Amino acid sequence: MNEILGYMLEIVSPLISYLQIDVEITPADKYKKISKAIIILQITYIIVDMATKNFGIYLIFSLLRFLHDYPFIVVAYIGIIAILSPITAYYEHEKCGFPSKKSYIIKNAIFNIAGACAAYAMFFLAHRIIPDFNLLKRFQIESFVSLFISMSVTLVLLYQSTEQNMTKNGMPMDHCTSIRWHNQQINMLHLFNVYFFPLISAVYIVTYTIYCKTYHIPLVMNGSYIAFLVLALLFFYILPFHPHEYLYNIFLIATPAILITSTYWLSWFEKDAHMLYIESGFIVINLILFTLNVLRRTQLSIQPASTKKFKNFIIKWRYILSKNIVSVFIIFIAIVAYLSMAFFPLSTERIPSNEAENYIYAICHDTNCDAMQIIENSHSLDTYDTDDGSYDKLDYMDFLNRELKTEIAAKHIIENGTTLEYNDLETWYKNIPNKNQ
Repeated sequence: MNEILGYMLEIVSPLISYLQIDVEITPADKYKKISKAIIILQITYIIVDMATKNFGIYLIFSLLRFLHDYPFIVVAYIGIIAILSPITAYYEHEKCGFPSKKSYIIKNAIFNIAGACAAYAMFFLAHRIIPDFNLLKRFQIESFVSLFISMSVTLVLLYQSTEQNMTKNGMPMDHCTSIRWHNQQINMLHLFNVYFFPLISAVYIVTYTIYCKTYHIPLVMNGSYIAFLVLALLFFYILPFHPHEYLYNIFLIATPAILITSTYWLSWFEKDAHMLYIESGFIVINLILFTLNVLRRTQLSIQPASTKKFKNFIIKWRYILSKNIVSVFIIFIAIVAYLSMAFFPLSTERIPSNEAENYIYAICHDTNCDAMQIIENSHSLDTYDTDDGSYDKLDYMDFLNRELKTEIAAKHIIENGTTLEYNDLETWYKNIPNKNQ
């Protein structure tokens, strides 16, 4: 069944590539050559894979094993392509007459570096979480490679077509978008890297973690996972600073989707209180950044009120926040509600098992009460932690007052008619002579 599904996914890939032919990109002859070459390669790959039945697995996993063992190859490749595009644009602008503003070259370098960092982040996140990429063989994961190549190429071509249509519609552009220029071709390859590596890495990560969660393989949270997610999100946070509306729309759609899925994904990991603080900080900070980015973009028409940059910055943001006070207050409520849900459970006091059991032994000493039986009964409390053996303090004290009421009164730990409190129990226990006898 999995093999049939794999072949179906592979067959879909050239169909997606075939639909790309209708995308309008100039010069058309160069674009059609690129599209047809991609389709021919995909069909050849499918035929060879179906004929041999193991070509795809061997090729893909040989490559994955190589990339896992030598990650610096990926770093070098993505980084070189990212920086080569603005360098080529500068050269062609100076030597070949490439129509562009110098601001485009700087802006292109900034966005390309941010995109490369996003690709790095997702690749290294997969590298850290998955101990060996060969573990992915059981999931027919090689079938996704061809599909995601087609999807990534389609996204690149749609991006280039959108920019060219903006030029045709008379919108001002800071550079020529024709793919006859080498810098535009290299930039398309860079965009492919930005789409393909994060996409395929995300699929690998989620596939592996679902496998671990399904079969109860421990997944322990690491702070570097949060750091890689932050690095990946930085790319989307700079998109609203680009004047083009479609890039802002990508930010509006992709950022909440990434935040929601990553938060759900992080919930699958075992984490201590320290990691929970880091995770909560990640969620709250990203929620604030997203909100401020949206508010900033919607108020770009505000005119400066002062010639001093810092003063104008304060005046502008005071105006933005005051005009959007309801939205800001809703975000504030959401943050407070989330932090309450995240941290209130951590604020409950716990009693370690050895301490709790020592109290029971001390109370039952020289009485007819079976301390071992009482301890065993205490393990049935709903708030008892079977992993570390700790007790919720309030539940534990209610249990003692209920189960050992007679023994507590007989030992005069408290006055008659009062309820035993933890501080009283602790003080009484400390004053018991010869506890170990």
